[in-house]
Amino acid sequence: MITRAKPIDAKAYNDALHEPGVEFVDGEIREKNMSAESCELAANFVILLAGANRLKPCKFFVEMSYRCFADDPMRFRKPDVSVVLRTRLQNTEPEDGFFAFAPDLAIKIISPSESAYDVDQKISDYLSNGFGLIWVVYPKSKSVVEYSGKLQRTLRDSDELTVPAILPEFRCKVSELFQ
Repeated sequence: MITRAKPIDAKAYNDALHEPGVEFVDGEIREKNMSAESCELAANFVILLAGANRLKPCKFFVEMSYRCFADDPMRFRKPDVSVVLRTRLQNTEPEDGFFAFAPDLAIKIISPSESAYDVDQKISDYLSNGFGLIWVVYPKSKSVVEYSGKLQRTLRDSDELTVPAILPEFRCKVSELFQ
C-alpha cells in the first residue's frame, strides 16, 4: 500500500477527493488497488442496478468520495460502487467532490492485494458512520457478505441480492454477478 507522508496540505487533500483509486484515512492518502476482475464486477453492478431503476429513484456512483465520519471530518472513503436516493441529493453540490452523508448502498469488491485488516477497517468505518446497507463482494469465493445494521449474512450462488427500500424491483442471484 502506498501512502504519502503526513501531514498533507489542503491542495493534496482536495486533489485526492477527485483522484480515482485513493482514500484518505488516519491522516494518509491510501491507494486502493483494484484488479481488472474487480473493475468488471463494479461495472456489472451498475448495469444490473440501473436495470431496476425504471422510475429513476436512485443515482449510481463509482469511486465517489463520502466524507461522513464523525471521528474524523477529514477522512473520506470511496466505495467501489454506491447508490444514493435522488431525494437525498436535492441540496447537495456534487462538484464539491464528495458527499457529506453515507450512501444508501455501498458496494466493496475485494481485490487480491487487499489485506483482511484493511477490509475489516473499511467495513467497521462504514458500519459506525451510517452506511445502512453494505455488500462486500468476494470474487474468488463468488460470494457476497451483506451488512445491514447489526445483521450480517453471506449469500452464494442461488441466493438473491435485493434492496427493497431503495430499488424494490431489483433481484439478482449472486451467481449472475460472476457470469
